[in-house]
Formats: sequence, structure tokens, C-alpha cells
Amino acid sequence: MFFKGDNLFDQKDVSNIGEEFERGLAAYRGTFDRAQIKALRTAFEMAMMNTLVLIEGRLR
Repeated sequence: MFFKGDNLFDQKDVSNIGEEFERGLAAYRGTFDRAQIKALRTAFEMAMMNTLVLIEGRLR
């Protein structure tokens, strides 16, 4: 995937952020169904991976 070698962030970091995002969506009971929450979390994690790669690139 995006994260290789000695990076500041890894897939576990993105997954933890995704879990928090999912919990936030679940707090709005009845607004999103399970499939929507899963799709939104996946899109959010993809965006976070891209963002973290950009941040790492600028820090190096």
C-alpha cells in the first residue's frame, strides 16, 4: 500500500483514525446504515493515507 519502510505513520495509525471516525458516525443513530458507515470509513481512510504521505514528504 502507501506505507513502506521507516515511516512516521503506518496502516495501524490510519485504521485507528478510521475507527474513531466510524464511532463518530455511529453516534448519529438512524442517520447512516451499516453499509454507508463502512463506505464512508473506507473513503476517509484513503484520504487520510494520502494526507499522511504528503505530511511525511514535507517533513523529510
